[in-house]
Amino acid sequence: MNPGNLNRRIEIIKEDKISDGSGGYEIGFTPLRTVWGNIKSVGGRERILAMQAQAEITHKITIRYTEDLKKSHLLSFNKNLYDVQYIVNIDEENKFLEISVLRRDWSKWKLLLKLKVLAKL
Repeated sequence: MNPGNLNRRIEIIKEDKISDGSGGYEIGFTPLRTVWGNIKSVGGRERILAMQAQAEITHKITIRYTEDLKKSHLLSFNKNLYDVQYIVNIDEENKFLEISVLRRDWSKWKLLLKLKVLAKL
């Protein structure tokens, strides 16, 4: 991987439960850090192979190695949120991570978020 290809600002975000002050909670987002990365959309063949492995992916993001990234985190680029599906330490060299992600569909996600919050009340 050529470090010069890491030319996009990718934000690592933690999804948090934030108290609403009346005993419930709301889902909020806490930015953890911003890193340089590269983002590519996944072609049809890779998408089919990913679906066979039981996790759909839409993009692959490459960043410099960090131990801070967890599968529970979200990535943000260009006003889009991405759920982390897989994290691969390329060649086990602790230099770069290849992250397979699924871009969130906000209309469906907002509906699910409302249902989750209502189910907790």
